[in-house]
Amino acid sequence: MTASLFDYTEEEFEELFNDVVDEIIKISSELKYKLLLFKHKPEVNELLSEIVRNFHTIKGTSSIVGLMDIAKISAKLELQAKGLLKDTGKINEDIVSELIEGNDEITANICKKQCVYK
Repeated sequence: MTASLFDYTEEEFEELFNDVVDEIIKISSELKYKLLLFKHKPEVNELLSEIVRNFHTIKGTSSIVGLMDIAKISAKLELQAKGLLKDTGKINEDIVSELIEGNDEITANICKKQCVYK
């Protein structure tokens, strides 16, 4: 049987929340590097696949602890990145810039949330 968030004590939820926040910060930091690299080397298809997976992971992980604003941003960015994946060979600078800005927004939001428990 799977545990729900209601099954956690306050201390357990705090630990889970902090672990999720730390993971999102780590992924977001890696994403920044991958996005900047992709902007300059759009022919690297594996890189774009990783970017899509990273946004997907942030979306799912953030929703586990109720960070729905971050999950919503991540879902939008994941769809945009998937769109680039379908248009292989056609780099859209505007969308890549939006992905970078969106990732920066995730980082800023998650850092604010981090102050809640730490």
